[in-house]
Amino acid sequence: MPHMWCKRNTGVDWMQVWVSPVQALPVEIDCLVARLSLTYDAVRETYSNLPGIKLRVLGWGNGTEPGRSHKDILYSYQFDKMLQHLHGELGYELGTDVFLAPYDWRLAGDAHANPANGVGGYYQQLQELIENAVQASGERAVVLSHSLGCPTMLYFFHKYVSEAWRAKHIHGWVALSGPWMGGIVQVSAYLGGWNLGLPSWLVPHDYVKRVQVNASSGVWIAPHPKAYGDRTLVVTPSRNYTASDLPEMLRHIGPQSGGNQTASLFPKLQGPWVEVQHPPKNVPMQNWYSTGVKTADSFVFDTDLTVGFDKAPTKTVYGDGDGLVNLLSLKQVEDVWPQSPSVETQIFPNCSHFGILSDKRVLAALVGYLNSSDGLQDALTVRELRRRAAGAPLRLRALVMHHMDVDEPASVHRGSTAFRRAQAMESWPMEHRKDRFRVIEAVRQEPQALRYCLPEFQDDDEVVRGAVQGAALALKFASPRLRNDRALVTEAIDLDTSSLQFASEALREDVELMREALNTSHLPCLMLGRDA
Repeated sequence: MPHMWCKRNTGVDWMQVWVSPVQALPVEIDCLVARLSLTYDAVRETYSNLPGIKLRVLGWGNGTEPGRSHKDILYSYQFDKMLQHLHGELGYELGTDVFLAPYDWRLAGDAHANPANGVGGYYQQLQELIENAVQASGERAVVLSHSLGCPTMLYFFHKYVSEAWRAKHIHGWVALSGPWMGGIVQVSAYLGGWNLGLPSWLVPHDYVKRVQVNASSGVWIAPHPKAYGDRTLVVTPSRNYTASDLPEMLRHIGPQSGGNQTASLFPKLQGPWVEVQHPPKNVPMQNWYSTGVKTADSFVFDTDLTVGFDKAPTKTVYGDGDGLVNLLSLKQVEDVWPQSPSVETQIFPNCSHFGILSDKRVLAALVGYLNSSDGLQDALTVRELRRRAAGAPLRLRALVMHHMDVDEPASVHRGSTAFRRAQAMESWPMEHRKDRFRVIEAVRQEPQALRYCLPEFQDDDEVVRGAVQGAALALKFASPRLRNDRALVTEAIDLDTSSLQFASEALREDVELMREALNTSHLPCLMLGRDA
């Protein structure tokens, strides 16, 4: 351990290791980084914790809620609202109907399959958990994954279990916000410029770098050359870097930063990852993601990358995505993967990477999907059912649509169709645009329609609250008065922490509100979850 005061043995109880006011203190953060660091044995191709450190994930299978073991931990359990919704709508109970499968987010690929030195072995545990749940219920399982959990699950389906096993045990897979070809924000994490979106006085800008540069999972979520090609990701005075240059970039920052260790993993991990970029057979898949949130597209630095480099970019160029994952990566399933009738894509505009877990449109779509058990059993998606029903007699077509419950609820948004429906408000007759009741109903169905409302309705408490409850990022289109309304902003950040960026300057500087945002913030975790 780096300092004599770093705890090696905490006694009988385990301590939770993550960002907290105590563990993020300057004298403690070195201990925190050491506890989370991995070392890689290139000869044996195995990972291990630092000597004297043992780590385990919280909440495995039995319904224990990750993130609530210690009150000083700044991040609450991110699936909380989803689980509450499933309980309220479908009666699902943790440990009976819903099982948590958190994993070691530092690892990627075969490291999950091959336990060594007290690290890894997740896939065997996951397989057993699914088998036990299926045996107990008598029904096949629906797997839900989020963020890094999506590539973790895809690799499991392709590399660890057979087609026959999948057919026997899996009803379907809901993949949320999958970084299928990585995200450009990971480049900033390697260079020390990303601090989880938290104030630098709480989490130093190099914190994520010191952990991620030793984590093999970073290679999976780094931008992949096959998708990003020759796009410039990093600009420095002497040269630019593309996705293909990332191993070289890491070597430039030096071995003492872990750069050489991570650079050596790129060819070993990225090749096998490309091999599984296609739909797994016998797994009907729902690919859901969000768009319309500014997402880092490239970084500009005013100095060259040298040994020990560790600073934030002087400029960040933004593009489209969900706030963390670029649209190019989110769209891989529909744009690049071989097309399959067993894959259905849904897009939820103006919803952030973590906000998708509590967005009302997503929750409604999830309940609808779980209710369509026939669609799962037949391995048919809504799109395929519509295609087949289109040629049937009208009476039969109506029966099929009703039987499969595929009439889209108004709260579910699908790609640009939702945008067009919202934008259509501009072409309404003026008497309709001034009809308050009509406007309230419109923004509840299409929260982004608030953008096209008359100014008087963008300053209307009920109209704006209805939009924000549907999609928290609709706060962006509220009047300055309402963006300074503490109660409304609190409600928005409770649904999606990233909506804080649209609050008034005064509220963004409010220490108490910032603390509340931290306490409701979400980190990558899954129901296939991530929590160390």
